[in-house]
Amino acid sequence: MKRTLTFLTTLVLAAFAQASDIARHHPMKALVPLLIFAATFLRAAEPTASPVPFSVGCQAYTFNRFTVYEAIEKTAEAGGTVIEFISGQKLTKTEPGKLSPDMSGEQLAALQAHLKKHGVAPASLFIGIPNDEAGARKVFEFGKRLGVKSFSMGLIPDQLDLLEKMVKEFDIRVGFHNHGKTPLNRSWDPAYVLEVVKNRDARLGLCADTGHWATSGLNGLDAIKLVEGRIINLHLKDRAVVAQASTDLILGTGVTNIAGIVAELRRQKFAGSIFVEYETNWLNSVPDVKQCIEFIHHPVAKSASAAPSSSPDAPQAPEFHLDVPGLKAVVIESDERESFLGLQLDSAGRLFAGCREALFVYEPAEGGLYAPRQLLFRFPKDAWVYDIAIRGDDLYVSTHTAIYLLPGAVKKRTGIEARRLVWGLPMMKGFDMHQGIHGLVIGPEGDLYFANGDEIIGYGDKERMDHWSHWTYHHGTKGSAMTGCGGVFRFSPDGEKFSVVAAGTRNSCGIAFDHEWNLFTSDNDHEGRPADYVPGRVLHVTPGAYFSWPRGWMPEKTPWRADLLDSLHPDVGRYVPTGMAYYDESFLPAACRHGLYIAEWGRAKLLRYPLRPRGASFQAEQADFFSEAETTARPVGVAVGRGGRIFTSVCHMKGNEASPMYRSEIVMITRADDAANAPFEAYEETTASTEKLFAELASDSWHRRYRAHIELMRRGTSIADEAAQRFAKAPEASASTTHLLWLVAASGKLDLIAPLASSAQPLARLQALRALANFAPSPDRATFEKALDDANPQVIHAALVALRERFTELDAQTRVITLAQSADRLLRQAAVQLLARRLPLPAIQKLCESTAPAERLAGILIAGERLTVPPFSGALPESWPQSPMLSKVAYVNETVELHTGNFTMADVWAAAAKLPEEQSLFALLERRLDDPVPDHAKQAAFFLRLLKDPRTDARAAAILGIKDAKLAQATPIQGATSTGITELPAAFASVDWTKEVTRGDAARGAKLFTERGCAVCHAAKAGDNGSGGPSLIGAGTRFTVPYLVESVITPNKTVSPIFKWTMVTKTDGSAIAGLITSETANELELLLPAGIRQSLRIKDIAKRELQDRSPMPEGLIQTPDDLRDLLSFLTGLKDK
Repeated sequence: MKRTLTFLTTLVLAAFAQASDIARHHPMKALVPLLIFAATFLRAAEPTASPVPFSVGCQAYTFNRFTVYEAIEKTAEAGGTVIEFISGQKLTKTEPGKLSPDMSGEQLAALQAHLKKHGVAPASLFIGIPNDEAGARKVFEFGKRLGVKSFSMGLIPDQLDLLEKMVKEFDIRVGFHNHGKTPLNRSWDPAYVLEVVKNRDARLGLCADTGHWATSGLNGLDAIKLVEGRIINLHLKDRAVVAQASTDLILGTGVTNIAGIVAELRRQKFAGSIFVEYETNWLNSVPDVKQCIEFIHHPVAKSASAAPSSSPDAPQAPEFHLDVPGLKAVVIESDERESFLGLQLDSAGRLFAGCREALFVYEPAEGGLYAPRQLLFRFPKDAWVYDIAIRGDDLYVSTHTAIYLLPGAVKKRTGIEARRLVWGLPMMKGFDMHQGIHGLVIGPEGDLYFANGDEIIGYGDKERMDHWSHWTYHHGTKGSAMTGCGGVFRFSPDGEKFSVVAAGTRNSCGIAFDHEWNLFTSDNDHEGRPADYVPGRVLHVTPGAYFSWPRGWMPEKTPWRADLLDSLHPDVGRYVPTGMAYYDESFLPAACRHGLYIAEWGRAKLLRYPLRPRGASFQAEQADFFSEAETTARPVGVAVGRGGRIFTSVCHMKGNEASPMYRSEIVMITRADDAANAPFEAYEETTASTEKLFAELASDSWHRRYRAHIELMRRGTSIADEAAQRFAKAPEASASTTHLLWLVAASGKLDLIAPLASSAQPLARLQALRALANFAPSPDRATFEKALDDANPQVIHAALVALRERFTELDAQTRVITLAQSADRLLRQAAVQLLARRLPLPAIQKLCESTAPAERLAGILIAGERLTVPPFSGALPESWPQSPMLSKVAYVNETVELHTGNFTMADVWAAAAKLPEEQSLFALLERRLDDPVPDHAKQAAFFLRLLKDPRTDARAAAILGIKDAKLAQATPIQGATSTGITELPAAFASVDWTKEVTRGDAARGAKLFTERGCAVCHAAKAGDNGSGGPSLIGAGTRFTVPYLVESVITPNKTVSPIFKWTMVTKTDGSAIAGLITSETANELELLLPAGIRQSLRIKDIAKRELQDRSPMPEGLIQTPDDLRDLLSFLTGLKDK
């Protein structure tokens, strides 16, 4: 290629030199050498086709100091085959005239001859198109005569109808060009342009300028992915920095991932043109432009590495991996013992860090990052400070057993006390530290929200997974009866008000609000039953949402289940999420914005999830964001602050432990060009003026708006009048309006809020309905029933929630029944819940017997909801049986005994007297077992199976394809022993297994995995039947080789808390030990080391003791060769 270009360049120069000499004497004869050149060029150019599927050339603005003819010549010299002209550029040095629709026929013919002479095609024209049909038609007709395939121009939204008409008529595409981010220019944002053109003719799209994207803080590669299918052409540039103006660089030498962009364009099969637009070295840019074009044809990806930290003790750059270009990681502190976990920052930049027991604060250092940490409080042993919320000068701290209020702890450094504010969650031994209270966040009305896991995870009949716990959550001076398992809850800052937000999670950990006050959490999968409860879930939390654990998981697992809610991303893989934060700041690249950030312990990564609407809910793709090279370095906490930077806590753990003491660090993720002291605008929230706080509500930073919102809400009525005045003047679509709306509603001025329920802005309607439902003493039911017909699904959902929670009557019954048949799962569930509370029995019967399949399904769901889902709050009927559970919990200054009752709906159905309505609902579901729609019959069978009624149980099981588990009992594993050894035998201890595994036979290892009985309890891939033991799906990604060696040969050295065995002593004095896999009021099932299951009657058990032993047998792998091959198989199991 280079040799051909050199030859062509020489030929061009020679031809022009000869032509110039001849022209001085014989002008017409001057054409001869040019014609010779043209013929030679055509022959020479034939074998030099571009290795990329698109055309590559120059934007004429690169040569704006020259004429159009010279721009063509320089494009050819640089190796380009296409050019994008700019309207108004002078045509030649010697003749008058500019490139424009007013060019004469002779000028146009001469220009086209010049193009042909140099082998350059006129691919595009950058021109302003008039906003009238006559003017636009003139431009398009000129484009046809010129031969361009596209125009590039600025975006004028009200011109789109005219442009769409023209592109259809002339078949010339139009790309809207982005310039830098300014208050008056929205086209800098590719998402905005995409939204504008998405329902238009496909010939309307983007002229993507990567240089201006970089200036605007966007990641070029992410933007290219976002606008796939809508790229008309590109102005390709590389820059030295992101988010500020800078000089163009030769492609591949700056911060823009040019190689990644080219690869992505190949993947997209982009067939347009790429124009190098090089705005530097104006008079002698051809050599640089030539390098740029060569880089496009042969891109070389730069290795990804983070910039070194300014801390002398920090890991060096190779230890970090950042998946968004232009970032670096800086270690704030590393510690060998404290085990960092929860993080939070305030507007002054203070960094609060929770640990295994300690709570620290890092004050911003003058001229630096942070001063040495200060201990604020130390909680009881193994408390685990999971999350922190800041309100005024007070800290709210969630440990796994309780939420504490630390008055004044934001600024106090001595004399800090921890007041137990919320407590009472039952603690099942072995699960407590992993399944307890987790994420904590403040909501729009000023209340606090938290998530907790399921503390009775092993209770219930494993063949009809269902269990409920009934306990009292103590809060402030009160107590509230709860029924459920894992869920999300809400309480007032003083603890006096308490309510259930959502239920049915297994172990929801992190929790976060987005910039429109939508709430999200994540949920750990259940690795002991991967066929049923893997992958994990990322969830949109709405009031009343029921996520169905342990009755179900997600629609992708059981598509016929119409009662399940969607995960934002249905295939996250094996999932052990911990902390969560929401990021919408302008500091980091735009690709980082409007997304959830989840610390995923299992993959040892911090993942990001850019949010996109999906009906009444959301969806999100999963992308890597941050990790360390060391595979045991696992992010666990994440927070945003200090001017839009991201902070994460990283633990170093080889595997799952109950309450580990691990090496850990706190890492700050920032821009690669960030100064060493990470400067930002700091202020004290509690002493800031109201003017300052209201001004913060208009910030481009969600963290700044969020912090100001919390402080203004805390100040209460003192800011009510000013909030009302500002609200009256604020545009309905502004960022500050959402905050002002909640502040005004909280002050009781609801007459100002009510009109927004009919606003033209969907967001205003949504927030108004939510605020009215939250604060109005006697809300107007008609307002919410009217909203059921809204065009926006989120608004409809808010109305359904309000009608369920605030009213006892329902006039819009027909509309709600229609919504109960919606394809939108969130709307369907909310409508079903409302109807299950309000619909009379004859109406349910009418739906169940309807000739319309969708109505019958709605009837089945309503009947099943009313019959089998207990109320999440309040006392239960005395007739309901409860299996008692006692737990002792150590709180600050006190250990308390907690009494809990556990049950299944089968227990209730068997023991409690059945009301006439319950018998009728049962009969309705029984008849639907004969429904002509198979999935409807399955849905009815599902609900009936929960009741274990002998009248329907066998038939329901047959419809669901469930076989008797006792008939499918596994054969005992041969050679299984349980000696309890904790040290490797000499034959295994002397081997370097990390090296040895590379010599293994993975195929033989897979055979050993089955033959030696591993597959009886462990799943190695999706769909495996193994259950009871830890899942090994993705083992090669999740575990180190030494950890796998230890787990196979010495499983009792370190036992995961949820896989410890229980020693059961029977009333006859005999004893048996194994892993409890299910338990009901009458029966307990153990998984024995031999891989078989044994059931015991509860009344035959005298005593049970959880021991630090594993049910995993030893002796199955007896030689180093066997272990080598098994390890080769296991390490080849990679997670996505």
